[in-house]
Amino acid sequence: MAAGVESAHDQTGDNVSRIANPDNIALPAFITRVYLHLFTAESSYLIRHVVIAAVQLLVVAIAFATTVHGDDRDGCDYSVWVMAMLLITPLVWLHYLPLLAIPLIQMVTAAYAGRVRIRTLAAMAMAYGLASASWPLAWMTPAHGAAELLSEFGVFGMIAAYAAVVGMARDVRRAAAGGAGQEMAAAGSALRPQTSR
Repeated sequence: MAAGVESAHDQTGDNVSRIANPDNIALPAFITRVYLHLFTAESSYLIRHVVIAAVQLLVVAIAFATTVHGDDRDGCDYSVWVMAMLLITPLVWLHYLPLLAIPLIQMVTAAYAGRVRIRTLAAMAMAYGLASASWPLAWMTPAHGAAELLSEFGVFGMIAAYAAVVGMARDVRRAAAGGAGQEMAAAGSALRPQTSR
């Protein structure tokens, strides 16, 4: 990233190196890393934090718009807020990934009941794979060029998991309203054990 990031401090005295560490897979940390890559550590503190606040507000607005409709019998809305919390938190280390089990279990349960599309389930599996792959990739890749992008797979995985969980909540709501299509039914039947007659 930018030269001197390890020892840089922003205007509030916060240690930027902790946030700039690619092991931190939080969205504000990713924005900070991109910002420090494009500019310098001494660049505008205000602009960086305004961008971070705008993205955090967007994540919360999407979560609110997704969960404001009705009750949460399936726990899908709770899963949306778990993912939103993980995205907007300034520090998310890889050992926070077990929290993804909450939306993953909700998603498998809803898919088993035929209330989630198979592509939503596949998106969550891909997201967990990307987030899990980021740790070894961060240690194996140099910090320059296209290989630098590989160390950001954790952030991309978290964003994909958030999109999958929002999709799950919408699928479950659509299924509850009677709009369950063939794709949702196919996801449920694919997860159920087959019995021979």
